[in-house]
Amino acid sequence: QTLAALIDRFLAENREMMAEPAIESAAFGIAAAVTGPRVSGVNLPWPVDAEELKKRYGWSRVTLMNDLVAMAMAIPLLDDHQKRLLFPGDGTASGGNIALIAAGTGLGEALLVQQGFRYLPVPSEGGHKDFAPRTETQMALYRYLAARHQHVSLERVVSGRGLAAIHDFLRQRQSAPLPSWLAEELAESKDPAAVVSAAALANRDPVCVAALELFVAVLGAAAGNLALQGVTTGGVYLGGGICPKILPFLETENFRQNFLAKGRMRPLLEKMAVAVLPDPSIALQGALVQSELAAQEL
Repeated sequence: QTLAALIDRFLAENREMMAEPAIESAAFGIAAAVTGPRVSGVNLPWPVDAEELKKRYGWSRVTLMNDLVAMAMAIPLLDDHQKRLLFPGDGTASGGNIALIAAGTGLGEALLVQQGFRYLPVPSEGGHKDFAPRTETQMALYRYLAARHQHVSLERVVSGRGLAAIHDFLRQRQSAPLPSWLAEELAESKDPAAVVSAAALANRDPVCVAALELFVAVLGAAAGNLALQGVTTGGVYLGGGICPKILPFLETENFRQNFLAKGRMRPLLEKMAVAVLPDPSIALQGALVQSELAAQEL
């Protein structure tokens, strides 16, 4: 599978809709560090070449951007119903920079820096920063992961694969046998994290509950770190495929207290509203905005 194959399929399935007007330009959010016209992702290592796409489809312009930049650029355009508020902040913040952290197949981060009436995106590969354990259990998790990976990044914990790894770690640490029903569901599924989170949300297994609680604690701390890094008084947003599915675990003191636990900087974080973005398709809006800005700069 390649990006070009997906584009071919999309064009074929929407031939009538695409007949008039013809496509003149395109923009793509790529889960990678976009530093030039040629990009290859980390978790999905498809090569993407903007010049080759222009030639193949006869487009005048192809804009490549980090996928979190695409999602972040949509945030200032969203209505209240497109956000799920976790906590509102203390009401003293009025505008400012915005943070976005998104957990799914991997972990992405981005900042929007407010400049007058516009926002400038700051792309990031912050998901690959070091995992910084904060408790004895998290330190044991770090050692468990370090025995398996050359580098224990934050993404090794806060992602779909990370949740599955947390579950395996806790199951081993607690010497807790895998229930037969859970073993069957894991064997039948291509997404073990979805099985673990569903079991936790239904309160069917205490180890799954503990795994999701640990996941949320690390996510909360990571969101707080990003908020400090960008002084994001304009809000902190949680995107990606996982967060909308685990809302009951995010609407807890576990997430909030780990977000706020930054010592002397707690009062700054208390100013900030935190919300979940339930619809990942908003990235399409942001990609359009960012591609138009890129065109203006040519």
